[in-house]
Amino acid sequence: MRYLPTVIALAISAAAIAAPPNPATWKAGQILSQSSVDLGHGFRSVHRDQVNPPGHWEGVGHFAYLFYNNRSLCQCSIGEFSIAPTGQFVVFVDGPSGKLMLFHTSSGQMQAVRPRFVGIPESFAWDEAQGFVRVTFYQNLGNGHPNAKPITVSLR
Repeated sequence: MRYLPTVIALAISAAAIAAPPNPATWKAGQILSQSSVDLGHGFRSVHRDQVNPPGHWEGVGHFAYLFYNNRSLCQCSIGEFSIAPTGQFVVFVDGPSGKLMLFHTSSGQMQAVRPRFVGIPESFAWDEAQGFVRVTFYQNLGNGHPNAKPITVSLR
């Protein structure tokens, strides 16, 4: 019985810490929660719940990012990127710009393969020995071209 006040105080403190933050104190860009999944070869997928700017139709945005070590490569979800089997390259569609991009891990170089949105990737077929990856796109989805042809991306 003599420990009851201490136990109650600890329970109240724990509940206060676990309670969600007060929306009245949120600031645009504030990260409310974040989780990370290791994808191997130094890559990881990070999911963030982040406060949107005032006037946005949704108060909290839910975003996914691809990182290589501590470098943010793109705002893109799983399915919008593919890591080469060796981990030396990644090809992705950048969310905000829609550009098809290729990143070389050895040089840290990033290059735009297509300057504007082509479509939503359906599959990626890697042939590093021959020096390319073939990206196939879903047809008639979103604002992509209705008959988007597969794109062969040179790795050299």
